[in-house]
Amino acid sequence: MRNQQPPLRTILNCRLLNKWSKNSVDEAIYQQSPEEVQHVDFCGMEDIQIFNTRAENFIGNPFITKNVFVHLSEEEEIQMFVDILRRFGHELWSLHLVFELQDPFRFWHQFSQALNRIPNIRRLSIEFPLIEEDDESWAEFVAQPDAFPRLENMTELTVDPTEEFGHSRISVPAPSVRPLLLAYQDQLTELSLESFVFGGDP
Repeated sequence: MRNQQPPLRTILNCRLLNKWSKNSVDEAIYQQSPEEVQHVDFCGMEDIQIFNTRAENFIGNPFITKNVFVHLSEEEEIQMFVDILRRFGHELWSLHLVFELQDPFRFWHQFSQALNRIPNIRRLSIEFPLIEEDDESWAEFVAQPDAFPRLENMTELTVDPTEEFGHSRISVPAPSVRPLLLAYQDQLTELSLESFVFGGDP
């Protein structure tokens, strides 16, 4: 029965043999993302507290699929998540990040802190906060390309506005996105932008 798939426990035990086996298994899990292995989601304080309780004395990688989804709107929650990345962020290969902070300075501060904690990331998806039509603060704020850390393994980047029912979606200002693209343009093999990210900006 060569084609029979071994139990998940057996596969995970293979990670313990040596570094080569660990890397091979991690790559397979990341590529396949089997349903038996649950992705880690952080969608509020409760998720963060549960994770911190479980990871208090944890040694190793708590993100077995190397993939995390984050949707946070309170600055305290975001800072606690960044603290989690400070400890475990090097284990991540894929991150979907939603920080619903309306102030561009606060958003970019937390966003850049998060990026500095994920040196091995391969795939990054970012959703920018929805901007009100009369809000000029984002249009006036320009992040500098050299503010972004070197993420040498990142080849896939997705940039979208945050989906939120009942809000009029308007374009993510190009000054907010362009520095991000300039910082990583030479290494990307896949770039996905929502059709109105640039709002007609050439």
